[in-house]
Amino acid sequence: MPRLTVGKEATSPIEIHYEDYGHGKAVVIIHGWPLSGRSWEAQVPALIAAGYRVIAFPR
Repeated sequence: MPRLTVGKEATSPIEIHYEDYGHGKAVVIIHGWPLSGRSWEAQVPALIAAGYRVIAFPR
């Protein structure tokens, strides 16, 4: 799973893990509390089929 370093806390990096699917214009989907990125699983295939790149943050 890809990750992005967004800062540091003391000497440890702060990393965000994400899932990246498809190609085209990006759609970033972010879940609400207390859900996870899996809450978007049903929408991801339809967005990819429509030609979008989908970026989701699991938790």
